Amino acid sequence: MVSVSVVVPVYNAENYIERCVECLLNQTLKDLEVIFIDDGSTDNSGRLLDEWCNKAPDIFKVIHSDRDRGPGGARNLGIIEATGQYIGFMDCDDIIDSTMYEKLYKKAIDKFMEKFDRLYSEELCLHLTERENNWGNNYYKKHKFDKNCECNKCKFISFEKVLRS
Repeated sequence: MVSVSVVVPVYNAENYIERCVECLLNQTLKDLEVIFIDDGSTDNSGRLLDEWCNKAPDIFKVIHSDRDRGPGGARNLGIIEATGQYIGFMDCDDIIDSTMYEKLYKKAIDKFMEKFDRLYSEELCLHLTERENNWGNNYYKKHKFDKNCECNKCKFISFEKVLRS
């Protein structure tokens, strides 16, 4: 499990991908995975993302969506694939400081350890379950966090910029 998974939705953003990738490659937190969601782009975004994933497969992963799900739908696909202890989000046209995810991760760890008992009672546990509908989409069923949960599919969330997964 990596420290932080960064989910980046991409839709027709070929002009921004190079700069986005550079920001992520230059992060001081090296225990990082980046999940790009090509959200049905009609330009060269998908091809450019594939090239970067081939250059740095230990860091980058790309998921190609067959249709435009919108930023929220694309982020949800990324959350499902994330393996990080925490999840962060970045838009493809964002420019971020090279220390951003290291600082957020350290802050999250400090805050989590400081409020460990309280967090266990307040966080939500999201179980990924299959919904039987005409789209066959996944959805999350929320319940109070149970530290004894053994489903191995749980994602734990809080409402910060970096989310505990």
